[in-house]
Amino acid sequence: MDIIDTPETIHATNANLSHSRFTDVNLEGSRFVDVKLTGATFTDICFGGVTIRDANLSGMIIEDCNLSGMTIQGIDDDNLVGMTINGIPIQALLAAHKAVSAVQ
Repeated sequence: MDIIDTPETIHATNANLSHSRFTDVNLEGSRFVDVKLTGATFTDICFGGVTIRDANLSGMIIEDCNLSGMTIQGIDDDNLVGMTINGIPIQALLAAHKAVSAVQ
């Protein structure tokens, strides 16, 4: 199916759209519920104002991205095992932060 230069609203339920390609597409205000994006690639994309809840992001790579103003909250430390920022284990960063906070 090709949709080219046409404003469309698509409602897909129980659909297999694997290996689809979206280029220069406006998905503002779209809602994704119970969607499998394993192996998906997002390049040159604007996620500003996006909320991600109850998601499995294990194995996800975020590379060359602007993370300013980003908030990560409500995460159990056990779910941070293996997470790194620029090669530094996040658990080590949090432990250092807790140690400094305890001294102050």
